[in-house]
Amino acid sequence: MIRYCFCMLLVLAAAGATAQHTSRTISGTITAAEDSSPLEGVSVTVKGTKTISGTQPDGIYYIPVTSKDSVLVFSHPSYLTAEIKLSESNEYNVSLHKKVEDTFTASYHYSNVTNISKYSSYQQVLKSRRKLRPVPSGVSR
Repeated sequence: MIRYCFCMLLVLAAAGATAQHTSRTISGTITAAEDSSPLEGVSVTVKGTKTISGTQPDGIYYIPVTSKDSVLVFSHPSYLTAEIKLSESNEYNVSLHKKVEDTFTASYHYSNVTNISKYSSYQQVLKSRRKLRPVPSGVSR
């Protein structure tokens, strides 16, 4: 009787371990938060694994996961990375926000030009220009 109970316990434990790692496919649509347009080329990764997928031109993705996988990572060069913790759902639609530095790149470079007097190379150019003397009019070089 004890052997029978022990064998049953092992069978149930093995069945439980197998059920914990069932596979499923997660899908959804990735859009831009600003205008809800679909985003192509977003990388979808299962965090901590080598499982990776990407979005199609219509922003749709499909990625296989196991029940032990818990987080999806969505990344794109022009958008902020997002992480979504998985639950029982098989569909996750995500909106990504544009990176701030992409929006303000031109004004950032412009502000550097207006503050150029701080840099030592600029100061050296000013000093070298002060050494030059204007040529009087009527005299050729």
